[in-house]
Amino acid sequence: MKRSEITSYAQAFLHSYPKHEEEMVSLFEKFVVLVKKEEKIFAFLASPAIDKEEKKHLLSLISEKEGITPINAYLFLLNKHDAFPYLEEIREALHLALNDFKGVEEGIVYSHLPLEEQEIKSIEKKIEKELKAEVHLENKIDKTLLGGFRVFVAGKLFDASINGRLARLKEHLLKE
Repeated sequence: MKRSEITSYAQAFLHSYPKHEEEMVSLFEKFVVLVKKEEKIFAFLASPAIDKEEKKHLLSLISEKEGITPINAYLFLLNKHDAFPYLEEIREALHLALNDFKGVEEGIVYSHLPLEEQEIKSIEKKIEKELKAEVHLENKIDKTLLGGFRVFVAGKLFDASINGRLARLKEHLLKE
């Protein structure tokens, strides 16, 4: 399945549930976690050899039991188009589409040691002022950093690391 098709499934999902996007994405996330955890269920849904009506019946049972019936029509659409093998990619595209819809930028803050949640929130607030958009950051460890942090978000680098400061100082000194 092409990336553009996966993106189309995500867009269709968001447009199917106006004013309830986040709630419905949460239900879809619940479904994906359940199906991925139960390998036999995922294999059944992803198999082209299984009749689509049998899959639809299983989807109905799962959604009734798990309280996710509001997204049945979407699950049936995925079934109709044999899209279950691409569930992870659709989930990721849906997450990105929701963030785009809400105007949220996601990024990564690299640091030598793990950052506390309040430190990440503080960095997010500073970047939000710069980008004029809501920012969500994930902390990843980079042992090559001596201290400070680097943030990659919205195609930009914000370097507040000691390594970056030393590199800028070296560049300045070499210019003189």
